[in-house]
Amino acid sequence: MKKRIGTREYDTDKAKLVGELVSDKPVNDFGYYEEKLYRKLNGTYFLWGKGNGLTKYATKVDDMKGPGETIIPLTYNEAQQWYQKAMDRYEERGREYDESINEETYRREFTVDVSKGSDEIKQVAFNLPESLSNKLSVLAKREGMNRSELIAKLIEEA
Repeated sequence: MKKRIGTREYDTDKAKLVGELVSDKPVNDFGYYEEKLYRKLNGTYFLWGKGNGLTKYATKVDDMKGPGETIIPLTYNEAQQWYQKAMDRYEERGREYDESINEETYRREFTVDVSKGSDEIKQVAFNLPESLSNKLSVLAKREGMNRSELIAKLIEEA
């Protein structure tokens, strides 16, 4: 599925599948749903979901609700929470994880080992709206730092 939300495009064919959760209800049950967590090449996450009439993915058809599907952009924290809930749901069912839902994938996707790396300076580029870029400059000047030093300080404190 491909969907444009604002200025961003989400495409399940171009993104990496991180995890998948399938309802424990039968496919013909009104509560049946499927969800797949994806990571785009730029590192952002989104959720593809489809479900029958009693799910959040339902679409209105005349006076009734029918099956539907959509894409939902997620923050890093929302993606991490979704993955944790998916692991919990598989455990609650007393079933093994789906092959895409497991501790190894969770650690690889959502655990950052800050001990790796060095203090070597590495150039990183990112985009900010002009208003935030201006605010960053003002805050850095107020702190007596350059923009890079302020960003590094804020990240270290997080």
